[in-house]
Amino acid sequence: MRVLALIALPATLLIGGCDAYGGADGDGASGPATFVVAARSPDSLSGTVPVTAYVEVTFSDLIDTATVDADAILLNGEAYGDRHVDGKKLRFTPWGLTPGTFYTVSLDPELTGKNGHPLGAYADWTFKTAGTPPDDHPPLGPRPR
Repeated sequence: MRVLALIALPATLLIGGCDAYGGADGDGASGPATFVVAARSPDSLSGTVPVTAYVEVTFSDLIDTATVDADAILLNGEAYGDRHVDGKKLRFTPWGLTPGTFYTVSLDPELTGKNGHPLGAYADWTFKTAGTPPDDHPPLGPRPR
């Protein structure tokens, strides 16, 4: 019985300090046990975003750059812009925003941290650019006869 107790105690201590992936429990010594969004810009539903703005997302851990592709971050379902990774930050600079327009930002659930954890499902957020949207209607003229 003593032999079993001597084997079980160290095994319990070893396994008890692991997360679901077999890694550290997130005590900070070996990095976080998850990969989540820590901050984002511009703010959700902000209506004063300049058309020259960029989108920036800060994560809880360093980003695995191999997982940052054209679909890593999308505006209204499109990948029109440049992506840049700097440690924990992913910056997306669109090639042009339209005044007075709502944009929905989507993140790829396959984005992964250097800790090996994927982002997974993340709620999209929306912002609105400042200004008046362009007039898409032709000018009124005389009615055809």
